[in-house]
Amino acid sequence: VRRLAHPERIRISPSGINDPAALSEFVASADLGIAMYRPTYENEWVGRNIEHIGLASGKIASYLQHGVPVAANELGEITDWIHYYGAGTIFALDRPFVPHPPAPAAADACRKLFERHLDLDRFGPRFVEAVERAG
Repeated sequence: VRRLAHPERIRISPSGINDPAALSEFVASADLGIAMYRPTYENEWVGRNIEHIGLASGKIASYLQHGVPVAANELGEITDWIHYYGAGTIFALDRPFVPHPPAPAAADACRKLFERHLDLDRFGPRFVEAVERAG
């Protein structure tokens, strides 16, 4: 990043942003969100759950919710949707990635992907009902 990018344009999130409004403001201020996942299988937290992350990345969901295009390595279903909607860029971890400015329509594509596939307001009630029926 320091060699290829403009360091003044790179912001690494501080750990522990506990205020939802501050986190929302921080995420929304980005031009591009980076999401890199690589399973290492060192323990149960970094193995198959990372390999098969599906739609479970809160980081990616937060970017999309705020209209921030995502640059991610190939992760399966979520990266298929990012590609389909034009909501970011998919790259391989085995070669250098140099981001390009997002397309003008990317913010709308991000929000559309979030609303159609990830928004808890849309899917939450059905999930709660299923849990209540099962329990």
